[in-house]
Amino acid sequence: MVYIKRIDIRGFKTFRRKVSIELEPGLTVITGPNGSGKSNIVDAVKFALGELSPKELRGGVFEDLISKSSMDSAKSAYVALRFENRDRRIPIDSDHVTISREFAKGGEGTYRINGKRVSRRQVNDALSSAGLTLSGLNIVPQHTVTRLADTTPEERRRIIEDMIGIGIYDSKKAEALTQLQQADINVKVASARVEEVKRRLISLEEERNKLLRNRIVSNELRSLRAQIISAKIFRLEAESKELTRYKEESSEKLEELRERRALLHEELERLKAERDRLKADVSEKEAYSFREVDDQVRRALALKAELSGMLEAASRTIKYLAEQERSIASEVSASEDEISRIDERIKAVQEVRRELLDRVKILEGERSRALLKLSELTENYSSHLPEIDSVNRRIDEVTRRLAMEEANLKNLMYKMQMLSDEAERLEARRKTLRSALNEVSGRISEKHGLIRAEDARLRKLSEEIAELERLKDGKRLNLDRALRVFEKAKRALASSEGFPPPDMEGSTRLMEAAAEESLKGVVGKLRDHVIIRDTYAKALESASEGWLDAVITENLEASLGCFRLAKRMGLGPVRVIPLSEVSGVKEVEPPQGVKAVKAADLVEAPTKLRPAILYVLGDTLVTESRKEAFLLSLQGIRAVSIQGDLFRPDGGLKTGDYRSLRGWTPETAGLRGLVEKLELSIEKCREELRDVEAKAEALRLEAVKIEEELKIRNREVEILKDERGRVSRELADLEASMEEIQRREELCRKERDERALKVEDLRRGLDGLLERRNSLMDRIRPPHLGESEAELSRLEAELAEVRETLAKVEAELSSLSSLKEAISGNIERMLKRKAEVEDEIRKEELIAARLREDVEANSREIRRLEGLRNQISSSTEKLREELRKVEEEISSATRGLESIYEEYDNTSSKCEELSSSLRNMEVERAVLLRDLRSLGYEAPQPLEYDESDIEDAINLLEEELEGIGAVNELASQQYGEYASNYKGLSLKINELEKERLAIIRFMDELESRKRDSFMQAFRRIDSSFRSIFSRLTGGSGRLLLENPDEPFKGGLEVVLAFPGKAEFSISGASGGEKSVATVCFILALQDINPMPFYMFDEIDAHLDAWNSQRLAELLKERSKGSQFIVISLKDSTVAKADRVYGVYIEKGYSKVVPMPRGEVAA
Repeated sequence: MVYIKRIDIRGFKTFRRKVSIELEPGLTVITGPNGSGKSNIVDAVKFALGELSPKELRGGVFEDLISKSSMDSAKSAYVALRFENRDRRIPIDSDHVTISREFAKGGEGTYRINGKRVSRRQVNDALSSAGLTLSGLNIVPQHTVTRLADTTPEERRRIIEDMIGIGIYDSKKAEALTQLQQADINVKVASARVEEVKRRLISLEEERNKLLRNRIVSNELRSLRAQIISAKIFRLEAESKELTRYKEESSEKLEELRERRALLHEELERLKAERDRLKADVSEKEAYSFREVDDQVRRALALKAELSGMLEAASRTIKYLAEQERSIASEVSASEDEISRIDERIKAVQEVRRELLDRVKILEGERSRALLKLSELTENYSSHLPEIDSVNRRIDEVTRRLAMEEANLKNLMYKMQMLSDEAERLEARRKTLRSALNEVSGRISEKHGLIRAEDARLRKLSEEIAELERLKDGKRLNLDRALRVFEKAKRALASSEGFPPPDMEGSTRLMEAAAEESLKGVVGKLRDHVIIRDTYAKALESASEGWLDAVITENLEASLGCFRLAKRMGLGPVRVIPLSEVSGVKEVEPPQGVKAVKAADLVEAPTKLRPAILYVLGDTLVTESRKEAFLLSLQGIRAVSIQGDLFRPDGGLKTGDYRSLRGWTPETAGLRGLVEKLELSIEKCREELRDVEAKAEALRLEAVKIEEELKIRNREVEILKDERGRVSRELADLEASMEEIQRREELCRKERDERALKVEDLRRGLDGLLERRNSLMDRIRPPHLGESEAELSRLEAELAEVRETLAKVEAELSSLSSLKEAISGNIERMLKRKAEVEDEIRKEELIAARLREDVEANSREIRRLEGLRNQISSSTEKLREELRKVEEEISSATRGLESIYEEYDNTSSKCEELSSSLRNMEVERAVLLRDLRSLGYEAPQPLEYDESDIEDAINLLEEELEGIGAVNELASQQYGEYASNYKGLSLKINELEKERLAIIRFMDELESRKRDSFMQAFRRIDSSFRSIFSRLTGGSGRLLLENPDEPFKGGLEVVLAFPGKAEFSISGASGGEKSVATVCFILALQDINPMPFYMFDEIDAHLDAWNSQRLAELLKERSKGSQFIVISLKDSTVAKADRVYGVYIEKGYSKVVPMPRGEVAA
């Protein structure tokens, strides 16, 4: 049987502290004064079972359930119910199931089953399996009887409906009514749809016939057209075979030339790689000059000075830490000596304590014998003996406590003295650390002054270097312009000796031909490898002046191959950019204060093509307006507006292409002389640039030297700051320790004052007890007991003295143990600090060792640099000689390659003509095959008739197809779909009618089952009500339906007949009679759905003594085999209980205690 085994409440309403109520089956009564919190137990059970309405728990909000008081408040409300579950009605494999709920302030409720957090739904599912719900009447809160007594007949009928769950029939009936309405609509819609489908079906039949005729004619036309196309394909295949034979002969010769060309290319690439390697070696040797080596030596010397400074700082730190370690070791030794002395004292005190304990046992035995002798001598003394003995025991206890408190007070004074000594020691240490901190801060200030002076010198040098850099940039800009003009002149001069003109329109054809020829080094068209946003497309197209369509090659040899191929194909102008020849182009930078961006930055391209982008757009800036572009052109910068207007530095607007590979024609007079003059001018400009660079380099070397010195100074400052930080941290730790000691001293003072008050109180209490004992002894002292009494007094005095001494000894022993523990803790802290200091010393020693190794490595590096300086000069000259030999070999290989290219071009031209013809034929054949496949044939078809006869037949069929006109291609499919749909709709109408009739029958069945369920429950409740009412009052009562034929259209009346009275309705009953009838009604309702347990909160509040007695007997009887928990103030109810719990208020909180029934009755 499932029942509540225990209720745990904590922080719920008046139950601030945890309260547990153990329960068993049977009748349990909870009683107590009004306001003690009895009803809160019912609320707690409902809370644990998942009640969601705070009003049902007699609160405004859930926060009201949390216990509150003027002193403090609970953090949360917690209730746990422990259920007996041996029969496993709760579907959890455990003999006991604990369901708890906790609500915290500002949070949500937390549910748990056997400690595992679960949801409220899981709790409800587990409880419902055992028949436990909140909606039943097994829990009857306070005032429920009063509320139900005033309900109307309609409300009483609805109570029964809710109890038996009859509402499910109403919801199913409403659902069925909705389905019936939808079924009526479906029938109407389907009927209308049938007529529409029928009309469309007739129209589609005519369209289907027309479509079938169209398909027959179209199939015949396709067959005839396929035969015409097949005849053309056969003719093309015959011509293609002849041209293929001629092309194969030319291709064999080309393959031979390719092999020879590839060999020469490989040799040329190898020689160029060797040349590049030698150039790099020469550049590296020249760059690694004596001046740079000297600079590296200076930096190495500066590093050595820095390392030496760091080594010195580490040594100072090690010395400081060693002194601190020795100080700690001395303190530890002194503390250990003190512990040894304390141990010796403890041994001595323990020996005294053993002797005193033995003496106490002897004296207590003698006193017992003396008391026994006195008890034999006088009866009066025997009657007062227990009181005297009690006073003696209290005197002993107070004496012992007084001795203990005095010893503790003495111990506190000693402890305060120790804390004072420790504070003085720490104060001395703090003064030392502050002095060290001031010294380090002074050294840091001195270093900062030196750093500021050197920083001012460095800023001055930086300004001079910046001025030289501006001068150098100006000269380099002039040099770059001259170099660009020089390169253009050289290319124009080379063009006059045989290079083909640039080509824009033929770049696409050139790329296709290069792919077929497998021409090496061709990357592709520049436009195909870049991404340009639409916003800047117009500006960049204008600025490129057609160069975005240029062909990109990896080197000059590939460019030459492209020129020959273009010439052989007879292409128009094309543009070619060799990446190896444009890699030195520099970008123009936007002037400060001008809103412009570099055109090259607006193009997304692979890194490999960056030189080509810079060649095309590197000298151009993009502006938002024409005015800004024009102003930039006045400053000598090529600029383009975002609208696409291009402004050149010479003031013109798109006046020519200044970066073409054919900047000048071969007819330019004096071109070679111009090239020579430009070369002299460039050399002079380079010499001036070298002088400026030399001056700037000298200043930079001096700046580097100052920067190295600044690094050393800053490093010294960092080291000093680290030392200051370490001292500051130690000082902060020391001050924290002093604050802790002050706090402990304050606590000791407070404890001393408290103990002094206790000692004074104990002394006064001891005096009072002594007076009390003397008074008792005076009253009972007979004349003939003087000698025995004197002996007893002597023993009492001696025993008191020995016990007092023993208490002092024990107090001293406790004090010594505490003192030893305090000193041991201090030793442990000092040993821990000593270990930390030793660890820091080891770390600093490791740092110092590494610094010594770094100094030694630095010295070796200086020696290595001096040796390297002597090797540079001898190896540079040998590399230059090897470079000259490689250049001669490259020239010879280039001449041989040009000869092969000329022969290759002639053969390739012939082969290209053949290939072009074959491609044209193949394209024409592919077009014909595509047309053939579009007619539904994969391969050419044999001719069944002459081509002229086929043409005539095609004309006749086209005329017939035109006569048919437009057709509906989906007519056949639609006809089949509509025919199937028409049949399906007819069947569906029949099915819908059947469904409608089934719904009507189902609704009638629901109404009948609803009435039967209600009437069956009504009869059971009426029978139970009659029995309970008769037993409780001795009268008769019954339940009466206002409309027995249609019970749901009327209410439920309660008719009563108390003993000696006529029958009347409950509405005309007095308040007490209503209460009695309502209690009977509630108990009758509970018989419908028996529950594992029942709780009633003062349902007998409005009953008189007689009815209360009868109700108690009834509850006692019904509790057999179940569990009834009743809150009541009536003695008659309490007397019938199997167990009773009392609830009372103490310090504002409710407490619960079990009470024997006899005690309650009393």
